[in-house]
Amino acid sequence: MKGAIPARRNENSLPCPFVPPKPLGKTRPGAWRRTHGVHPAGTGTVSVLDRPNVVITLNPPPHATWSRWQVERPLPRHLFVYLDDPAALASAVANALAQAEASS
Repeated sequence: MKGAIPARRNENSLPCPFVPPKPLGKTRPGAWRRTHGVHPAGTGTVSVLDRPNVVITLNPPPHATWSRWQVERPLPRHLFVYLDDPAALASAVANALAQAEASS
């Protein structure tokens, strides 16, 4: 159907400042962790079936938590995420940063 809005599988928000997402390309999360010297406890994966294609680096406040497998855990600094359209998130982040800077 022409002009139809694609369905979204999931929508979330990040409750803390973060660095714009970086594409993973064909790099797997374990290889990314080794390359960047990050312990697995400092990462989380937000993708059920699809291989993550971006990494989002957070700046979480102390004691920030998230629920993973129905268990409350500390919010990791790096999230591996699968996005249907990584460019759309990058654009939304750039727009939000520009608006925040313009209103300052």
